[in-house]
Order: sequence, then C-alpha cells, then structure tokens
Amino acid sequence: MPFKAAEFAQFASKYDFKHVTSSPHYPQSNGRAEAAVKTVKRLYEKAIEDRQDPHLALLAWRNTPAEQSQLSPAQMIFGRRTRTNLPMTNELLRSPYDDTAHNALREAKNKQAAYYDRGARQRPRLSVGDTVRTRWDRKNPWEKAEVIKVLPHRSYQLKFENNTTRRRTSRHVRFSQEPPVIIRTDDQPIQLSPAATTTTTSNRAQQQQRQPPIVTRSGRSVKPPARFADYLP
Repeated sequence: MPFKAAEFAQFASKYDFKHVTSSPHYPQSNGRAEAAVKTVKRLYEKAIEDRQDPHLALLAWRNTPAEQSQLSPAQMIFGRRTRTNLPMTNELLRSPYDDTAHNALREAKNKQAAYYDRGARQRPRLSVGDTVRTRWDRKNPWEKAEVIKVLPHRSYQLKFENNTTRRRTSRHVRFSQEPPVIIRTDDQPIQLSPAATTTTTSNRAQQQQRQPPIVTRSGRSVKPPARFADYLP
C-alpha cells in the first residue's frame, strides 16, 4: 500500500509529522477521515442533482459551525469566517489580528513610497482632448492618440488614428504639441486633390516601368493588373 512505502516514510520524516496507521479492513478505526469523505461525497451528489456548483456547496459547508466545537472549519484554519453567497456583516469577517496586520502593511507601504518618491517626479496631468504619444512596449514605436477620458489610478482612455480606443497608464503616455489626431475609417476614404491624384498616378507608372518583368519558368511574362500597383514591392 502507498502509505507503507519508503518514499512516504521519507516524506513524513522531511515534513516532521507522525504517521499512525490503522488495522486493515477496519474503517471504524479511521472514522473521522471516513466521515469527512462521506460528507464531501454527499455534498457533491446533492449539488450535481440540483445542477449547482459543487464548490459553492463545499464553501458553505466550510463556514457551517460544527455541533461539538461550535466553530466552522474556516474559523479553525483562518481564525475568521470566509465570504459566501449568504449575506454577512463585515464584523463576522474580521479576525483579531486584522488591525495589527493592516497597520504593519500600511507602515511598510509608506516606507517604500518614501524611498521611491526621492527620485521620482510628478507627471503633468493630461486633460480630455490633449494630443499625446503613447507606447506600452519599448519595442513598439510611439503612436499618436487623443485623450478622450481621464480614468482613475493615473490612467487614460485614448483614441488612435485608426478609430480604436485603448487604456494606457500615465507612465506610457507623453504630451505632444502636434496637431490634433485625424481619425480615419475604412468607410471614409482619404480625398486627394486632382494634382495629388495626377502625381500619384505618374509615380505608379514610373514604379511599374522601373520594376523588372516577372517571368515564369516556362518563359511566360506575368503582367499584374494596374489595380494591384499599390501592393507591388
């Protein structure tokens, strides 16, 4: 059996606990473990029959006080109750060490903030409508965007030139004195002047003349359609 293996004996010795065995084929001697397994099986069976989440049933059982000790399993382990779907006051969720732990964490954060603020500078506050440059990764280029909403926790909602919006933290946003962002969509193509259209057409013709013809292995020349001129290398 696995509990009599040498590996389990080494595990018990390493974690410094005493392993007490019971007589074989006599589950009464291990009654508490057998009762726990029976309780969990019943919880899961009832939850499956009612088409409910079995983990929520297990959570409710862990917060139910036992008849003998008047304490729930959660209170024995954590020293307090845990939150469930049942309404519960905040006082029942507190433990005797909450205030001590919160004060210690607050002091540690204040000390860390004091060391960090010695070499930090206050970033300028941006407003709705400001033109900015942003990037969230050093490998990416700085993109032009517009602030459309100021969010909490020093972050902003930005709109880009392709009409998409994304949230960025103030660390990844820089104010820019460039002109406002021009939003372009696929439904609204860019209108070119006649002179620009003539120049663009002539440039395409020159590119096609400079480009060597494509010849297949059989010797046939391939002439791409003119509408694909923008996609040619």
